[in-house]
Amino acid sequence: MPNNTPKNKVEIRLCLRVGSAQENKNNEGVAHFIEHLAFNGSKNYPNNQAIAFWESLGAKFGETINAYTTDDRTVYSISLSNINEQQLQKTIDILADWLYNMSITPENIEKERRIITEEIASYQPRKDLNPIKVGYDPHLSRLPIGTKEQVQKITQKDLLDFYQQYYTPQYATVIVVGDVATSSTVKSIENTFKTLLNKNELPAISTLNSVLFAEKPYFLDTEKGKKGKDTLTLLYPKKYNSTHWRGIVEDYIQKVVINLLKNRMKAANKEVTISNYWYLQQLCFIEIEITAEDIKKELKNTFSIIEGIKNNITQEEIDNVLAKVIQEIDQIPTQRISSEWAMNFIDAFIFNEEFIATQQDKEKLINILQNLNLNQWQESCNTFCKMLNYYPLATTTPIAIYTTNEGNITYSEIQNLIAEGKKTPITITPSFAENTSTAPIASPAILTNDIAYSSSMITEETYFSTLKIHRIKLSNGATIYFKPTQNDNTLNISLLFKGGYALLPKKEFKLYEDLLSYVHMGGIQSFTGDLYEEFLYQNNLSFIIGTEAYHHLAMATAPVSESKLLCNLIQQKLQHPALDFENFELLKQEELQSSLQKRPPLPSDPIRLLDFKIEALKQGFHTFTSTPKTTNDILNTDLETLHHYYQKHFLSANGLLCVVTGNFNVEEVKNNLVGMLSTLSSTLTTTIVKEKKKIIPSFKTLKAPQNNNRTAFTILYTDTYEKGLKGTLSAKLFCEIVRKAVISEIREKNGWIYSPYVGIDLLPYPSPKYYLTISGETDKNNLKKIEKEVKKIINTIKKREGNDSTFLNDIKKTFIINKNEALSDENAFQWRNYLIDCFKNDISLEELSLYEEILESIR
Repeated sequence: MPNNTPKNKVEIRLCLRVGSAQENKNNEGVAHFIEHLAFNGSKNYPNNQAIAFWESLGAKFGETINAYTTDDRTVYSISLSNINEQQLQKTIDILADWLYNMSITPENIEKERRIITEEIASYQPRKDLNPIKVGYDPHLSRLPIGTKEQVQKITQKDLLDFYQQYYTPQYATVIVVGDVATSSTVKSIENTFKTLLNKNELPAISTLNSVLFAEKPYFLDTEKGKKGKDTLTLLYPKKYNSTHWRGIVEDYIQKVVINLLKNRMKAANKEVTISNYWYLQQLCFIEIEITAEDIKKELKNTFSIIEGIKNNITQEEIDNVLAKVIQEIDQIPTQRISSEWAMNFIDAFIFNEEFIATQQDKEKLINILQNLNLNQWQESCNTFCKMLNYYPLATTTPIAIYTTNEGNITYSEIQNLIAEGKKTPITITPSFAENTSTAPIASPAILTNDIAYSSSMITEETYFSTLKIHRIKLSNGATIYFKPTQNDNTLNISLLFKGGYALLPKKEFKLYEDLLSYVHMGGIQSFTGDLYEEFLYQNNLSFIIGTEAYHHLAMATAPVSESKLLCNLIQQKLQHPALDFENFELLKQEELQSSLQKRPPLPSDPIRLLDFKIEALKQGFHTFTSTPKTTNDILNTDLETLHHYYQKHFLSANGLLCVVTGNFNVEEVKNNLVGMLSTLSSTLTTTIVKEKKKIIPSFKTLKAPQNNNRTAFTILYTDTYEKGLKGTLSAKLFCEIVRKAVISEIREKNGWIYSPYVGIDLLPYPSPKYYLTISGETDKNNLKKIEKEVKKIINTIKKREGNDSTFLNDIKKTFIINKNEALSDENAFQWRNYLIDCFKNDISLEELSLYEEILESIR
């Protein structure tokens, strides 16, 4: 399917209508095992040739080269950018070879057995609703991956038998969506796959035809010792058939009925939610969740209200609910990114499922719903109630804030209470208030005044044609990057100021740490409170502010036609914010109350605690104060003082970067923005002092012990880098080389980690250094081995021993492909973040214009 969203991207899938449901009790886990083996090679593409080929095109194994196995499918997923017809043809050839010539050798089997065993060990087993939702079906209750014992028993014969039985063109489809030529792609697939022989006497594909449900409540563990309400969830299984248009219509009719019931429950002040969700092939559930102190009484009342919709529904109720459902249908996108289309087509292949894809589909569905009369809607309500005559699956939900009272409710009691409720139907008709929209708020003169502009405000103006960026430098030290982006009629202005929590005076840190949020609580001096918020809403305006260690960021948006209004708003918010003294005092009182209470402990969950420690090491948040504010600290906090400090130290134009994105005309925005920014002072009172202590390369391991002799860990390697494009690219290239080596040595060769993560954080201030992160979960006995291997890998690469120039060139190619993909002319958000990060690292637009040349110069 041709689709240019995003541009130059192609999504390729090999999908088989085969999964763990096709296994028997003697070969459980083989479907997932074979999925792993595919990446080890095939007859015509042995070893890791396929992965090497795709990575040379910019893809990344484990991310854009991936696969998954469920009970009913096995899907191989490849996402590629900027490929030609020959590269697409080779990809199709590889998938065909996987389908018919996979290398299921003893060496590959033992290698993947280690990795899969590690993958199983990394799973966190927990009791959940899966068994009851699938009626205790032995195939569907378990995970497709199998158990450690099952995987250890799998033989080469088991794998070959399953592969030869099910990996056949009759069970497979190839999906290609993206920036491709349709006719040549179809021809390529046909010519490649028609050479494969269809296998005879194919086994039947297992489907979920019938499910046996246990007639008993299914209780999940809940936290003990907490007082509160109980929650009872009733699950009604229902066959779901979307293989024809009628099934889609029935689903939306049921949505209307469920929303009608929700309105009645709300009118009766009941904590009852009703929903309809799909779970497994052709099986969905009506879920009724009841929360109350007296769950038995509320269960009876709930079904009295449900029974009440059998009669006396009103046209007003239907109209109200139908309008919302139609709005939901209207919002179904008919233009989707290629990966979403691929997912739709996978479901269509597995289930022969239809889905809403075009504007005509939406209009057809809306027309059918709108033409149903009140009697037909009444009949639909009756049909829904009849469906609930079957006994439900009853469960208590494992929500931490609820606990069951002493004494369990029995299944027989549930049945009897439902029956009693149905004997006494309750009709509650909600009232629907008329729409009272707020009258338009006129813009105050202070936001519509012309902004003074003079060419003398500008010291330099340059256009970078390769980047399509206009750069303007102002006499007060500010810099503006104008980067027009397509398909975005919102004007996005982001201001990066010097000054963050790391630059606050340490002795007074507790007084000033929240100054930005306090100063900007209100609106502007012309507009305050709800009036200000409503004005922003009516005019599609926004203004938010955030703080980091050495900078703070103000971000504002408006329609592209309202540049003057937006620039005036930014000026007023920065220089004349309305100080909200009333809310400030309320917050102080809340803080005083909180200070009298016991401080919450650090996160008890080992993984969260590990993340907390890592971020602290990386300076992800401030750590200047280890003691909480005292009562005097809070009482002495003064909003006027905070505002004065903010204006003196946080509003300098010196070193300010302004990034503008959106589908705008530079000349129409330029004068207003230059004039507004020129009102800022050039005085800089905040300076960043470089670290005096020399940064020495170092390793540090943090770990979070798990159950069953497992541990989550993070190895941090710290070193310096040089600011500028070459220095930052060198650090990122180093990270990619380490990532490849970690996967090769620690995952593939030794099987110590199933899914290692390798990433890098560049911290340009106060002195440039980076944190290289290697993290994962492993057996405790393997952690020392992993630490030793990681140190060996990093030290070897740092010494440039055994570095593969071909591999380095492939990474460089990947950098270029991924950069061009991320920084498309449609992606305003990515451009803003990219330009801000470059500015922090002293990367000039002159350097960015020479990106490929500078990247190529790195050896």
